[in-house]
Amino acid sequence: MKRLLVLVVMSMLLGGCVLPTEKGNVKEADPDNRNHFDKVTLRPGDSAICMEEPCAVYFVMPSGDGELTIKGNNVYPEAFPAGQTVFLGSYWGGSYIFHAEGTETPVSYLTVIRSGGGDGDFSSGR
Repeated sequence: MKRLLVLVVMSMLLGGCVLPTEKGNVKEADPDNRNHFDKVTLRPGDSAICMEEPCAVYFVMPSGDGELTIKGNNVYPEAFPAGQTVFLGSYWGGSYIFHAEGTETPVSYLTVIRSGGGDGDFSSGR
């Protein structure tokens, strides 16, 4: 009888792990809702490091009127409204430079550490 009770309780506990989730509870397109992503918000002149990839990158656009184009190395150029915080996309391991074209604002730097394959030890091994 005790075994049966344990089996019933275990089945109920494990059953919750395999039940389908209700569609629409997770907003996959919302970068703030992906807790396995690192996230940074850059301003002109900032430098940042993401310790996980992909890294969701936001950028505080310089003030002004109209749109400004963000360019840089390893960055697809795209226009965004001036004076707003915008989502530039998710970036994988590597180094990136962002700059608002046509402004005298300083460039922003981002380094995304590659995931996997390492044990997190950055020492030289000596």
